[in-house]
Amino acid sequence: MSQPTRFRFIVDDDVEKDIEDVEDTDPDQAATLIVLIEEVKGDHALCSRLIDEGYVDEQIAKVAQFASMQRNRYNAYTVRCADVDDWRLITAVDHRKATIALLYIMKRSEDYDETVQQRVAAAYDKLGLEKLGRA
Repeated sequence: MSQPTRFRFIVDDDVEKDIEDVEDTDPDQAATLIVLIEEVKGDHALCSRLIDEGYVDEQIAKVAQFASMQRNRYNAYTVRCADVDDWRLITAVDHRKATIALLYIMKRSEDYDETVQQRVAAAYDKLGLEKLGRA
């Protein structure tokens, strides 16, 4: 029986600014997000849950494909955190490199519009994550 993949977890540099934005709005939600990110860094099983479509537990309310990004070959996901109502994590995975990345922390009220998609695509490409399928 094969072992589950042990993913490496990386965070895009721009996420630091996102955390500052959360802190300015709601310090308690920022603290919750920071704790979750730190836990993910040290827990390979928790890390893999950030890309497990439909996954739910006491920390993660929902994981879903970021459909418009997936259609454009970016293997990205949206993650709703159970105790953080106003923000979403945008994650991605590169299975060949066994890497999961945190690309963006976005306001729940934001649309998944072109601006958001450009930010996610830029972070994805900057981190060198492989796109889905063939060019």
